[in-house]
Amino acid sequence: MIATKGGWDFYHGKKRTKNLEVSYLKEALHQSLKRLKTDYVDIYQLHNPDLKTIQKGDIFKTLAAFKKEGKARFVGISIHEKDESKAVILRLIRDHIGLLAWLMWKKAGGRERPQPHPVRLPVTQGEEYADTDQLAP
Repeated sequence: MIATKGGWDFYHGKKRTKNLEVSYLKEALHQSLKRLKTDYVDIYQLHNPDLKTIQKGDIFKTLAAFKKEGKARFVGISIHEKDESKAVILRLIRDHIGLLAWLMWKKAGGRERPQPHPVRLPVTQGEEYADTDQLAP
């Protein structure tokens, strides 16, 4: 099993800095794959995004893209604070409830609507792992 994380920029400059920009995360994953001599990793984790980044939600699209492109079999977020854990879990609940509501609406004969694309994320906080059986395929 091969795992890697992204989010701290040690490619540009001498000092490590947090960089959660989509372009950097793509570059960093590419560099990791190159160093590991593989086309994909089993687990890719975003390393400690702040609460605002989680709440904004754009980062979930990036993680979903890594899975869709076949660069990561599973994606996740490594976090340290309880508020960040709550924000990720609330995001997962909201996305899954949205999908369930759409499926029910569709089954009831509703017209075609764009389908939401939830991302299932194992959540790690410190050394403790969430029950990923419910979160990861």
